[in-house]
Amino acid sequence: MKEATIICDALLEKLASVTSLSDEEQICDSDPQIDQHTPLPLAHFRELSEGKPERRGREWKRTRNIQVDLYQPASAGRAGRDQLLSEVLAALVPSTAGIPLPGTSLLTIAVGNINLEPEEVGSDTLLTSIQFSLTYTASL
Repeated sequence: MKEATIICDALLEKLASVTSLSDEEQICDSDPQIDQHTPLPLAHFRELSEGKPERRGREWKRTRNIQVDLYQPASAGRAGRDQLLSEVLAALVPSTAGIPLPGTSLLTIAVGNINLEPEEVGSDTLLTSIQFSLTYTASL
């Protein structure tokens, strides 16, 4: 499973390249505690599930499902939400097929549903959730 770790670490680095998320406190891979002192915007990277491995020659083709939750101040509005969403998608979804990484290859990143949580009355935080499916090669 070291391949999944390599890929997730590389994606966390790409997420850190997003200008709006440049402070290391703005990206986490554990459940964030959002309160009035939390620096926003904040990205929460989480792994959801692992698919059944498939044989691919001498290696295995694996699929891992992840989700990136973006928390923003409600004052950012629709324009701010769309801007951050565009920046995150541009950073995480390559324009070329596959990303070579030491010990593995990320074959595809497919974007799934993007959930736009409505702003709740009295809430000062917007939530956008992006689901991704990663297909990569691995040796078991």
